[in-house]
Amino acid sequence: MAVYAAQIHRMDIGAGKIMAKLKEMGQEENTLVLLLSDNGACYEGGPLGFDRRKNGLPAGGVDSYMSYGRSWSNAGNTPFRLHKHWVHEGGISTPLIARWPAVIKK
Repeated sequence: MAVYAAQIHRMDIGAGKIMAKLKEMGQEENTLVLLLSDNGACYEGGPLGFDRRKNGLPAGGVDSYMSYGRSWSNAGNTPFRLHKHWVHEGGISTPLIARWPAVIKK
């Protein structure tokens, strides 16, 4: 879960840099910004997930493949039911955030 949380944190930092640059350029209000995700959290690996690190490399690198398991998948999909590979909301919902202040009113 720590690797997953770190990935989300880095995405947040990246989105913040983009928004800061748009503001610096005076384009923040007139730019459509979309943030979207793949569908559903993955439950592979059963209750505890799995860890397939190659050659002892640290978790989160390009050569590691890990799953955070069923419990964290349920938490990641809240409030939806089930996970990726299922046709329930937790498996098919694709989150989207749209921001365009000049056009989309609050």
